[in-house]
Amino acid sequence: MKVTSYHCLFFVACILSGCSRDVRSVIQEAQGAVVSIATYDSAGYSRVERSVGTGTGFFVGHNMVVTCWHVMEWAERASIKVQSGAEYTMVEVLDEDSVNDLILLGIRTDDVPPVLSIEGEEPEEGDKIMVVGNPFGLERSVSEGIVAAIRGLPPYDRIIQITAPVSPGSSGSPVLNMRGKVVGVVSMSLKTGQNLNFAIPSSTLAQLDIQGTPVSLHQWTLRHQVATNKESRPYWEEGDRLYKAGNFEGALSMFEECSRLGPRDVGSLHFVARCQEQLGSLSDAIIGYQKVLALETSTSDSASTLASLGRIYFMIGRRSDGLSIRRWLAAKGYAGLVYELSKF
Repeated sequence: MKVTSYHCLFFVACILSGCSRDVRSVIQEAQGAVVSIATYDSAGYSRVERSVGTGTGFFVGHNMVVTCWHVMEWAERASIKVQSGAEYTMVEVLDEDSVNDLILLGIRTDDVPPVLSIEGEEPEEGDKIMVVGNPFGLERSVSEGIVAAIRGLPPYDRIIQITAPVSPGSSGSPVLNMRGKVVGVVSMSLKTGQNLNFAIPSSTLAQLDIQGTPVSLHQWTLRHQVATNKESRPYWEEGDRLYKAGNFEGALSMFEECSRLGPRDVGSLHFVARCQEQLGSLSDAIIGYQKVLALETSTSDSASTLASLGRIYFMIGRRSDGLSIRRWLAAKGYAGLVYELSKF
């Protein structure tokens, strides 16, 4: 009789608690899914050295990593380091939500890291939570706390206030409940207060998905560089929308207007060439990419453009020119771009 009562009580407790998992197993799984992110400027120098920050991310699907939008802002290149120590520099942007400070990245890896599940229900005030991240570069550190409040805080409609300590480098860290599911993504802290930390809720995170044509991080940054030009911004935003929707003819006219307003604007010229390539105007695309190469000042920028040019050369039968570009990329260590061209 005592045994039966014990099992009944355990069953009821399990339902009430949501069947919380062993804390150690939750932490171990989360640490395997968490990555550290270092971003670089066009000259190839680490943004840490320039005091502009690094961040945290985590796997939400095969080769898909979520982090905060501001972690990647203005990054020309990035290195994503997984738990095994392997680093990946071929980074694509799959989707973004700049208003809610979220971005979905794609990387190519043979590793099969754990994937964190997204909690479908909003946490409640007082719920215990954990954060796994890279504060000040201290990889996969764990802190704990509770949900202090769920409130509206402009520009966010809903944001989760947490008491778990976070620091620079924690942006993009998963906030986990005791079942190991993601309830939020660490986004910011109010430095004027004490332990006032905030996370984007999982309901917002769940809306991210692969949209349109994935673009390299370099190309994504070019978009946002142009978008800061007030005069060309309306044309750029419309071109960006049309490009993502696959309307390359409409996008081309918008990007051409941007390049008219800024004749030496690399971002506009780059996407003029990309649209021409998508439309099959390969001769025009070659001229466009050559214009971009003439304006780009760093090796890392030129590598991405050269890869696009090499791809067209292979497509139109200029194999020797394509092979020359592939050999140059291999000599400079751009293994990911070499792999892309090896498909031709």
